[in-house]
Amino acid sequence: MSNKTDDIILLISLARISFLNLTEKLNLLKKLDSYNDLAILSIEDIKNITSRNIRAVWDGRQNLLAARKEAAILEAKKIKYLLYGDEGYPALLKETPNAPFMLFYTGDASCLTGRTVSVVGTRRIAPEAKRAAVQFAYDAACDGCTVVSGLAKGVDGAAHTGAVNARFDSFEDIVSAGTKLTDLVRETPDAISAAITVANEISQNGQPIDKDEKNPIKSVHSIAGGKVIYAGIDKQLGLCVRIKHEEKISTYGNLYTLTVVPGERVKRSDIIGTYNSEKDKEFYYHLEDSVL
Repeated sequence: MSNKTDDIILLISLARISFLNLTEKLNLLKKLDSYNDLAILSIEDIKNITSRNIRAVWDGRQNLLAARKEAAILEAKKIKYLLYGDEGYPALLKETPNAPFMLFYTGDASCLTGRTVSVVGTRRIAPEAKRAAVQFAYDAACDGCTVVSGLAKGVDGAAHTGAVNARFDSFEDIVSAGTKLTDLVRETPDAISAAITVANEISQNGQPIDKDEKNPIKSVHSIAGGKVIYAGIDKQLGLCVRIKHEEKISTYGNLYTLTVVPGERVKRSDIIGTYNSEKDKEFYYHLEDSVL
């Protein structure tokens, strides 16, 4: 394999094969030199390699196309991964039968190597159970545990709410500090007060593009949370994305690649595509009042 991108495409190609178990994927990984080697295998070839009668539909080239797309999303959204056998792979998960070949994550995976507590349960949750899940996770987080859950509705979501509440339990201190800052601003000259007001207005929305990136391929971000209402080719703006926010619509044009689709929900600073600064057309961005 010639570079890191090729490595990731091969790993994702293997991870996508649902009819292979962990051992079979690891054995295949040792036998393959590139993702093309996997793409040209027939189902009969895979049967012979695994020494198992596999009943499955397999299209190596379609699998490769999907893996390429997923690898691009990983790069654009800065999603990391852990491969079975990597040092950071969770030890207890590694001991389970047919453990995941790859784990995908954002943030700091090292928090899984410390004290953790798993909270899972029903999606249909009674009010008393919700309060109990929130309090349990809150207490666990305050005690230094990382709360691990599935992000599903019900018990899982309540547990994460408790953990987040514990993280920001110093809210009253923040309010107190904000009050002192407000008093200080009132005592400043009018020009400084005006500058602070402008800065506050700007801070309500994020920056649409990483202008400081040295790489000519720059990440394009949603300036605020919302729903993608258009992602495609526009006659004037080329590759274009439009996002409906609460009272605004943001438009991003002359993009190099897209990483979102219509109907997708995005958060502030989520990567929605890329822009190539070496191209002739300048990056287009516009924020307008919503009329929808």
